[in-house]
Amino acid sequence: ADRFQVIEGCSCFKTIVSLVLAAIVYAAFIVPGPRGMLLLVALAIPIGVFVNGLRVVVLILGRIPPEAPAHAGYGLLAIVVGVLLLAVTETSWTRLRRRGRCGPAASSE
Repeated sequence: ADRFQVIEGCSCFKTIVSLVLAAIVYAAFIVPGPRGMLLLVALAIPIGVFVNGLRVVVLILGRIPPEAPAHAGYGLLAIVVGVLLLAVTETSWTRLRRRGRCGPAASSE
């Protein structure tokens, strides 16, 4: 029977760290106020877990070994998708905030 093991390089830790750093940089340039920045950085963690989980499912179903170039490619793709999800999330809450419905940065303007 096949055994499934998650090696250190495939844990979601690197994905989360990359997305947290991306959220900090993105928020520093785009997000007004510290509350919005903290929310975006906090959202990087569940988004990182989600995109890495999708990556693991693809690797398992595709039986892609760690040595294959596609393995690393899917890791990079997971980070790109995570950054896009962060940007879409921030853009969505900014639009809602401008309409006066919600938003962590509404009080910081």
